[in-house]
Amino acid sequence: MGSAPRGMVWMFHILPDPTGTSAIWAAQRVPSTGFGVVANMSVLRELETDSEEFLMSESVHRVAQEYGWWHPDDGNKLDFTRIYSDGEYSHQY
Repeated sequence: MGSAPRGMVWMFHILPDPTGTSAIWAAQRVPSTGFGVVANMSVLRELETDSEEFLMSESVHRVAQEYGWWHPDDGNKLDFTRIYSDGEYSHQY
């Protein structure tokens, strides 16, 4: 169990970038009226680029585009778990 002052809690995911010299990361602030569940899996979904509730590396969108995993012209936000996880979002358990 973790504890922190209201408005100071962030859910944070990080993984190596394809070069192995940097990282792809994203964080979402847990609202002061909300809660976060820390599981042994990715939990961040659609990243809001124009919100102070989200922080992310510059590479999070670039790498997804370069590998053809995400197409911004489709009008969809980048879903961090769908793009970068090993498939927890659709696991049968």
